[in-house]
Amino acid sequence: MDGRWVSYETGEAARDGYALHTELARAEKTKVRDVLVVWRPYDDEPLWPVSEEAAQTTGRWVVMVVDTIDPDAATFTIQGRDDVPIPLAAARGVVETRAVRLTSPR
Repeated sequence: MDGRWVSYETGEAARDGYALHTELARAEKTKVRDVLVVWRPYDDEPLWPVSEEAAQTTGRWVVMVVDTIDPDAATFTIQGRDDVPIPLAAARGVVETRAVRLTSPR
């Protein structure tokens, strides 16, 4: 997208906040203290969004920090919840974070 950062909700230029560039989380690349953005399904839903509309629901994505990782099971845990392994298939690793500050519309 020609170097622009856009809102995944609207497709418009991002404004005043933080933008994240992510990639699918993989067991061989994920380490303790990595930041992941994780899709949190409601009961009886798939582990990841199955539509564009669902993927763009901001309230369903949660930022988590990896406390432990089990590469064989492809799961990780977060601090205080080591009894609840979270599948890496539902996560995206943060590759880049950028503060976005636009003072006027373009």
